[in-house]
Amino acid sequence: MITPLRAAVLLILSGLVAACGPADTPAEDAASDVRDMSIAMDTINPEPREIIRPIHGTGTIAAAQTSDIGPSVSGIIEEIYVRVGARVDEDEPLFRTEIENYELAVTVAQAALELASARADLAQSELNRATTLTARGVTSEARLEERQSQLRIANAERASAAAALQQANKNLEDTMIGAPFRGVVTARYVDEGVYMSTRIGGGLGGGSAVVRLQQIDSVAAIVQVPEIYLAQLRLGMPGRLYIDGLDQEFESEIHILNDRIDPLTRTVEIRLGIANEDYIVRPGLFVRAEVYPDARSALLLPRRAVAGPSNSPYVYLLSDGLAHRQPITLREHDAEFIEVLSGLAPDDLVLIGPNLPRLRDRSAVQVED
Repeated sequence: MITPLRAAVLLILSGLVAACGPADTPAEDAASDVRDMSIAMDTINPEPREIIRPIHGTGTIAAAQTSDIGPSVSGIIEEIYVRVGARVDEDEPLFRTEIENYELAVTVAQAALELASARADLAQSELNRATTLTARGVTSEARLEERQSQLRIANAERASAAAALQQANKNLEDTMIGAPFRGVVTARYVDEGVYMSTRIGGGLGGGSAVVRLQQIDSVAAIVQVPEIYLAQLRLGMPGRLYIDGLDQEFESEIHILNDRIDPLTRTVEIRLGIANEDYIVRPGLFVRAEVYPDARSALLLPRRAVAGPSNSPYVYLLSDGLAHRQPITLREHDAEFIEVLSGLAPDDLVLIGPNLPRLRDRSAVQVED
């Protein structure tokens, strides 16, 4: 049985034993406090990399050639051989103008030539006779000169008649219009029976076209690019085209670089050709283009290492165990990285990690191994 006196003695002895146990030093306590207050972070170096930044533009697909084709001679359109969508080869008939009047014109011109030739032959005979008589002294020199003039007139009339016959034959030939190149009929403006004149303002549809023909076995993407990229553009620069309504992409290059800058849109025009033997790409389609300038050196940093608003971004650098706020200027690169234009060097230690929102300038940082 423990008496009250013995219990008191035991309590005093236990207190003395506890007082003689180990205790932390003030320095160890301070170090422990610093570790508890430090923010766990990782570090990363900005990554130097050779990059190609695509230049983007939009535009429209155009045919290699487009011709609105009308008659070469005036008259009634007698027959049209093609419909919209027809694919034709070069010189294949498209339409024909009524030929009766032109056949008659050829007949008349042939008769006129025969008459002029007969007159020229008669004038030659009369000149020969006058020459003989003049040599005998029977006729005068004036009569001889008259016969010479008549022959020159007759020969000129024969030449004129020959030219008229040649023109009549050409007009008859021109009643048939063939395709000037291999292509597709994309419009038909009139039907048979319409009178069309080749004179501007003459007749119904004067000077108008019968059909539209487009060459689309090769097409061009006519693309507008902001003028700020002009210095980077060059002929032969590779590109990729994305065309509305088509699933595939088309590889190409800049074939034409227009020297003119549009003063309204502040854009420059480039043209990229596409081989289109299967006619899958149609004129008028909307196209998006990416062209790829030469590679350049850049300093890239993950987006998740950047803090602050878009107009004044910054990062935190590690120095002497503390975070130091460093303003930077940047440019968009892709969904994961930004391009650092100024404010960082490749050997800088940039703090990164899930605790980034907790950092403040000169925050204590504990970098995890």
